[in-house]
Amino acid sequence: MNYKSILELNDNQTFKSYFYINKNASGRRLVIGDIHGCPLSFQALLDKIGLTKTDQLFFVGDFINKGKNGKDVIDIILALMENDYQIFPLRGNHEQMLLDKHFKNTDWDAALPSIFRARGILDEHKKIFPQYLPFFSHLPYYYELDNCYIVHGGFDFTTEKPLEEYDKMLWIREFEIDNQIVKNKKIIHGHTPELIMLIKQDIEKRSQKICIDNGCVYKNKWFLGNLLCLDLDSFELFEQENIELDNLH
Repeated sequence: MNYKSILELNDNQTFKSYFYINKNASGRRLVIGDIHGCPLSFQALLDKIGLTKTDQLFFVGDFINKGKNGKDVIDIILALMENDYQIFPLRGNHEQMLLDKHFKNTDWDAALPSIFRARGILDEHKKIFPQYLPFFSHLPYYYELDNCYIVHGGFDFTTEKPLEEYDKMLWIREFEIDNQIVKNKKIIHGHTPELIMLIKQDIEKRSQKICIDNGCVYKNKWFLGNLLCLDLDSFELFEQENIELDNLH
């Protein structure tokens, strides 16, 4: 069962916390960092990488909040999926915050008024619109590939079962890798913006832990403000500067 087919199911028992994704015989494997409500920059990056239907496109989560247009970001992703592109989105802490508001009535927009922006995704009762609920509620916590793990924040390897500590995957910011668990695979993550020169150093060195979040939403900030896409096989990095019409954050 692929991710697109899961969106058509409403039974909560269909939820999976992660997926192992096999490599295609042809096409690239690409992963995009935290978009945070920046659809113009996102679309420009898609145009720059020249996405095809033979490519597999992964995301590290955090599609929404901070920037003003999270709905437009989700609409782009859903349109790609509807048109049979191979799209593999992940759950970030901001998607979890949205689900907490929907299911638990957590008042994130009052607690975090400067970043919690869900216009067009939540209705007047603070519930996720039905057309978006399957997408958000079925987002997995990580993907495992033959050469890497893709996760939003990381893994807490100090715990007994780090691949089952789902809350930590969304929120952790610092972690050391335990190779007995990940079998020398790389970990590609977002969540904590890093300066662009440090990201490029890690990619050039083929570091085992690579952050691809350059804080796209932080337009015109020092060495931040780019949306990134990494080719997981060639390690080519695609960069798109923030081109939103205003300074969103």
